[in-house]
Amino acid sequence: MKVMETGLSVTLLVMARLPAQARVLFAVFGAMVWLGSAGGPAYASPTLALSLNQTTVRPGDTLHVGLTARNPGAAFPADFYFGVVVPDGVTVVFLTSLSPLNGGGSRLDANPTTFQPLLTTLLIPAGLDVTLTDVLSLTFSQGLPPGTYVFFVALTPPRAFSDGRIDAGDILAIDAQALSFSLGTQVGPSFPIATTPLPETSFTVAFDGTNFLVGMASTQGTNAPGIGAQLVSPSGTVVGPPIFTGRFGGEPVVTFDGTNYLLVWGDTAPGNTGVFGQFVSPSGAFVGSPFTLSQAVPRSEGPGDFAVAFDGTNYFVIWTDARRSIAPDRCPCDIFGQRVSKAGTLVGGEIKVSGAAGLGG
Repeated sequence: MKVMETGLSVTLLVMARLPAQARVLFAVFGAMVWLGSAGGPAYASPTLALSLNQTTVRPGDTLHVGLTARNPGAAFPADFYFGVVVPDGVTVVFLTSLSPLNGGGSRLDANPTTFQPLLTTLLIPAGLDVTLTDVLSLTFSQGLPPGTYVFFVALTPPRAFSDGRIDAGDILAIDAQALSFSLGTQVGPSFPIATTPLPETSFTVAFDGTNFLVGMASTQGTNAPGIGAQLVSPSGTVVGPPIFTGRFGGEPVVTFDGTNYLLVWGDTAPGNTGVFGQFVSPSGAFVGSPFTLSQAVPRSEGPGDFAVAFDGTNYFVIWTDARRSIAPDRCPCDIFGQRVSKAGTLVGGEIKVSGAAGLGG
């Protein structure tokens, strides 16, 4: 299938606003558009236009992608592609589902190149003129490689790429937008937070407007301090000595309610396992004593099996629950939750958030 000559100018405009490492993809596409203008059936220049809510993102930022599609001519069927060129400049991830987000990778230097459509044999209505403000939302995580990401959309004739080749006229419409993902700049050198003689681990931190509170756990042993926390200033200086609850378990999760912090962990004390909590003041002092949120056996004591949030009135603590399991480190498991007031009082009973029937790890 072929396209009109106007498609070439559109593709060249797209290329002009892309970084150099991504232009190779659209040079290929541009060649296909130009070759398609030589003859054959013509389309009344269907167009696609992407929009990004931001062109520079950092870890934790959420990208919102919009799309405008127009077809001034007659209706026609097409395959719709939605993908992204990652920072290496040669790997393309083609999205095959937006909810849940899923896709497959391909390399531009592969022979043949595999292109995976998001939608196949999609009927493009005559006179189409639609703008979608949020076709894709993506939160950038710390683990993604930094650099330039190029998001693109394209229409092709049905099964145009099924032969594994790029032929003349295989692109009916195309657009792309680039953004820069930066991990940020480290401020100052790394600094120690906890330096007791035994190994210590930590995965969570919260901020009270003045200082940070780092939740931590030490290896169990005769002299191990166990579950504790350490205040740290924004300049990277520890504030006061570390504090320890006298209980043992995995790394605690921590959040701040505007008055105090709440530490939550899976406790491993013999005969007294369960989900425990401890309030900590912004000055780094314990408020009250450790208290039990649930006597159920959590699947493990690690932070990946716990989470806590504050809604302005109460906390909501959730954990991976192993009460139906043959062992704490085996499933079937469930997700349970418990609301807790700022005073440490349990609000209502435990809530079963989700359950599973099969075995897992």
